[in-house]
Amino acid sequence: MATWLATVATLQSGYRELLGQTVAMVGDPLVHNWLSELQDAARRHEGAVDQLAAALEVRPAAPHRLTVLVGTAMGLGRELVGQVQGRLSGASGPAWRNLRQLTLANLDSMSAFAVAEQFGLALGRPRAVDITFQVVSEKNEHQLLLREIFLEFAADAVLYRGGV
Repeated sequence: MATWLATVATLQSGYRELLGQTVAMVGDPLVHNWLSELQDAARRHEGAVDQLAAALEVRPAAPHRLTVLVGTAMGLGRELVGQVQGRLSGASGPAWRNLRQLTLANLDSMSAFAVAEQFGLALGRPRAVDITFQVVSEKNEHQLLLREIFLEFAADAVLYRGGV
């Protein structure tokens, strides 16, 4: 279970890193504000991993610095993949190309927290369930917002070569 929590931490750090890179690229003030709010939540969710470990009475399998470092590398890797895939599809604007990867990164992280929620249920640890349920619920809302932003700017990015 400690190894899974390291996976949760790494996926969440990777998502936060990619989100931070994307926020810096966005020119639309409303979208910039929305993504900045998601970035604040992503930091809170990273902290929730430590609370989750305590609630499950598990010592982390990897030092916090290591999971952040690996998560940062994952975030940068996803950004690179998103840029390459976006260019191959004819999409312009680096922010929009990152948005697709953000939806996938958030979904990965949300799923990892949901698995940890199942551990809490299986082990009868209500505090772990409370922590993960809150995070998964918030990330589900974030997923809808990310998808909406992605779709809103799709025609501009692909057909008209615009950005976010």
